[in-house]
Amino acid sequence: TGFREAYTWLSAEKQNTDEWRYWRAIAAGPGEAGFAQATFEQLAEGRGFHAYLAATTLAKPLSLGATPDVLEETATANHAVVERVSELLALGMDWEARTEFRAGLNVPELALPLAELAASRGRHSWAIEAAAAAGAWGRVDLRFPVVFEAEFQNAAEESGLPVEALLAVARRESALSPDAVSEVGARGLMQLMPSTARLTARKHNYRYSRSRLMRPGYNTAVGGLYYADLIDNYDGNRVLALAAYNAGPNRVRRWREGGLSVARWVDTIPFKETREYVRAVLAYNVIYSLKAGIAVEFLSESELAPNY
Repeated sequence: TGFREAYTWLSAEKQNTDEWRYWRAIAAGPGEAGFAQATFEQLAEGRGFHAYLAATTLAKPLSLGATPDVLEETATANHAVVERVSELLALGMDWEARTEFRAGLNVPELALPLAELAASRGRHSWAIEAAAAAGAWGRVDLRFPVVFEAEFQNAAEESGLPVEALLAVARRESALSPDAVSEVGARGLMQLMPSTARLTARKHNYRYSRSRLMRPGYNTAVGGLYYADLIDNYDGNRVLALAAYNAGPNRVRRWREGGLSVARWVDTIPFKETREYVRAVLAYNVIYSLKAGIAVEFLSESELAPNY
């Protein structure tokens, strides 16, 4: 009752998010069974953490959600800014192209054609940024590209994890940019801290090299092994492993209370960044798997057990 009342205090925008619609259905009161069922049915048709939770609850197939038809050419594809970026890329003037590209994202109607241009030129991290600027959430072709296929395949073979699981981490960590360096010094596609990479490399008889962390093959190999180690440390539980990948094992140890459902635990992780990270990577794994035509479950039976 308290939650249902508190829900009414939320803004209309908040009430309509998947997160709060999911919890409002969970908190359904007497006589609201039909409402809860209908809400779950609607959520299960979408794409994302709470959509996949709803689909799992209803034992329904996971979905990519609504994906718009891709037009061959957008109305503004020949805009001067788009043409300038295209020409600068053709000339190998990446810095100038990037500057022009970023400025173009301030013009809403240019964001999508810029995303399409970037994707066509193999600048997939640019395309991801531009698709977000355009609000083109249904364009999974732009938002979830497959890059460095050989490197991720090798990393998957070494770590024993699916390629899609590693892509999901890299997609969230760096937007698939091999040159990414965070403010705290995490590096490369899977945003490895040098200290973590050094320990992981030594554990698995890899020669450690800080500079090689910027190379896709080395970064994904060490990053995949680190992620696999965390999953092993948590007895196969990716939810806890991802929280530890983002926030560190010590914090995960403090956050576990025992007896919480996976949904409640994830949605009450104290750090917003980690909360959103875990949700995103779990959902991205589904998206990449579905795009590849691979049948996948959102969470395993053990991950669904209320032991958080």
